[in-house]
Amino acid sequence: MRMLGEDLAIDLGCSTTRVHVRGRDVTSSEPSLVAVLRVGREAGRVVAAGAEAAGLVGRTGDDIAVVPPIRGGAIADLECVDAMLRLRLPRASGLGRVRRPRIAVAVPRDLTNVERRAVEESVLRAGAREVVLVPKLLAAARGLELPQDRGPAHAILDLGAGTTEVGIVAGTHVVAARTTRVGASVLNDALRDFVRRKLNLLIGDPTAEAIKRRLGSARPSDSGESMEVCGRDLISGTPKTLRIGAEEVREALEGPVAAIVGLVRACLEDTPPELASDLRDRGLVMVGGGALLHGLDERLREETGLVVVCAEDPTRVVARGAAAFLAPGAARLGSGLTSLDAR
Repeated sequence: MRMLGEDLAIDLGCSTTRVHVRGRDVTSSEPSLVAVLRVGREAGRVVAAGAEAAGLVGRTGDDIAVVPPIRGGAIADLECVDAMLRLRLPRASGLGRVRRPRIAVAVPRDLTNVERRAVEESVLRAGAREVVLVPKLLAAARGLELPQDRGPAHAILDLGAGTTEVGIVAGTHVVAARTTRVGASVLNDALRDFVRRKLNLLIGDPTAEAIKRRLGSARPSDSGESMEVCGRDLISGTPKTLRIGAEEVREALEGPVAAIVGLVRACLEDTPPELASDLRDRGLVMVGGGALLHGLDERLREETGLVVVCAEDPTRVVARGAAAFLAPGAARLGSGLTSLDAR
């Protein structure tokens, strides 16, 4: 029988968990959500995970809660993450029908030792025989196929749902970096808050996501485009449909966008002057779901003077790059990786 899924990589995101099967160039993704029983003798038991749990949002009674077990790039509920991975990995890779795999997990660089240990142990319990933690910036660099030797430095901005990281990567070293446990999900929060304050309308996260994808922009727009938004009227409590315009959406997103710009500028200020010519020549590459926000590349270009591009298929770069660290002979020296074997 062919051995499948021997090496896997996980990008354990706050909104989406992606699993990459090394050697098959297959990356699957599902929401980072679990549905948990809240009452009775089985309270706390996970009854659904991933897409199945996402389908229950807003459609359950008080007996079931749908929750995200990952917050700020760290495990917020260990038991829920254990259950999510046990349910998730077999669907992605055939785990359970083959020998236990080695698994690389992409993590924010500022995780505490306790948080790192929680990730390692959770993945081991899910069936891994070895766990390798890979800093997300290095995973992104490998996924972008940047030089791993002593080549030029590159600037990378990883815009995840729960964390935003920007760093200067040279080979297998992060020369300078800034991290905040505030990610692209804050864009949705800002939209929901704006609609509530300005339109007296309560909307859910799926609606905010739809608004962001259609009208969201990091730069002013004179398109005049708008869309209908359905939610619950805060005054009457009844369903109501209103129209929101592109410029209103840009206004709602300006705070989080400005924070992203500020983080990038702060990292550039930390960068050794010897690398200035590298950054001038090679610019900055954006990865992660937040990189898809319209106009963000142009806004960063205006604010930093660098050439800014969005990676091809930016949501899969980190998982694909993390898997590369499991390849035979993969460079690990100075990379900050840690490894834990099953006992």
